[in-house]
Amino acid sequence: MAQRYVYVFSLDSSGRSTLLFPDPNRGNTENRLPYKDEAEQIQKVTEIPLSTGMRIRITPPFGIGTYILLTSQDPIPDPLVLQQEGVRTRGTEPEDPLGRLLSALGAETRGVQRATPVNWSMASFSLRSAPRRAQ
Repeated sequence: MAQRYVYVFSLDSSGRSTLLFPDPNRGNTENRLPYKDEAEQIQKVTEIPLSTGMRIRITPPFGIGTYILLTSQDPIPDPLVLQQEGVRTRGTEPEDPLGRLLSALGAETRGVQRATPVNWSMASFSLRSAPRRAQ
């Protein structure tokens, strides 16, 4: 089984994205899965820890939220590209194809992508959130 870099992030109904895995402060240090032990033996992974004691709170804006699992043979140089309030202006363009693709998330303008990477995959699911009803 080949190791891949794993990222989990959410998109809320207003376009804000939040990186859930790996820890935004640790970069690509614990997200190459499956793990290998000291003897280079592959360890089966049955769960991905999305937080360390932090609760995931459902807050406004309510609506459809999407959770995305992204895997890649190559690491995203800056996983924080998956965590943003929404892009209103463009910054510098990342050098790697997956980084360029992801840096366009939430952009208000469109442009031509020079290269789309072929060594990544993505799965997603959506949930509808609503305010808690008074009891």
